[in-house]
Amino acid sequence: MGDNDGAYASELRAMLRPFVFRRYIDFSVIQSLRNMKGMIAREVRRRGLKDNIKLGAGGIREIEFIVQVFQLIRGGREPALQQRALLPTLAAIDELHLLPEGDATLLRAAYLFLRRLEKPAAKYQR
Repeated sequence: MGDNDGAYASELRAMLRPFVFRRYIDFSVIQSLRNMKGMIAREVRRRGLKDNIKLGAGGIREIEFIVQVFQLIRGGREPALQQRALLPTLAAIDELHLLPEGDATLLRAAYLFLRRLEKPAAKYQR
């Protein structure tokens, strides 16, 4: 690891940006997202994780998935969605009115609650 790692990472992100955040909707991406969501749901059922804080319905990964879908579908036209962190991206989704009023606030509160609950729940399960 050298001093240029940050510069290389920035350069790589800049090179990948047009491929990740497309200016025009690729409808095959939407179908792929549907397929991926279905695969995740099947795996959660198969492994009996429906009440899992991270993977179950309404869990951490589902909130992350919602945000990432907006990034993939709208990120090419909305630079505010081209962020790496979830909470600022969720704030941008709210500012752009991409979700019904109040939904982004609820998702934020749920995400923060689940993140706080995650470690104590893991200790309890052990």
